[in-house]
Amino acid sequence: MGDFKEKKKTRKTLGQMATWMERYAGKIDNLPMLNVDPDLLSYGAYVSNELRGGSGSIRGATMTNRVKQTQAVGQGVSGYYNRDYGYGGYSRYGYGSSSGTYWRPNNLSEQQTVRTQIKTATNAKANSAALGAMAGIDQATAEIRRRMTQKYSAEFRSGE
Repeated sequence: MGDFKEKKKTRKTLGQMATWMERYAGKIDNLPMLNVDPDLLSYGAYVSNELRGGSGSIRGATMTNRVKQTQAVGQGVSGYYNRDYGYGGYSRYGYGSSSGTYWRPNNLSEQQTVRTQIKTATNAKANSAALGAMAGIDQATAEIRRRMTQKYSAEFRSGE
């Protein structure tokens, strides 16, 4: 976890964070299990699951962000597409002769504002989920250290 926290400080995107969370969950899953205290095995499984959950939340928020931005930009005015006369366009119904909705940029500044608001909201949600996962891991780490210290009468360090 100490190594992961160092990586987290250098991240540039939420996508990187999600990838690292997934990667470190895999590293934990691949740690040796033979002759390991069952409580430590449970702790490792918990940490791995929390990292994967945080990664999934980030990726889900990223997808939500893209969908919402596309929907916001896709709103426009009604139009008629007639392929026979060479005037056509793409709507959610495809090319051809049909009426539908197409996007015509009326106010690019307003559209950019909406995109920024959507991105900010979804990024905040993703960050909150990742921070929640990390807070849960920190709490579980403190608890397992306490339990292992009592159980084995030895000091267990958190590795930070």
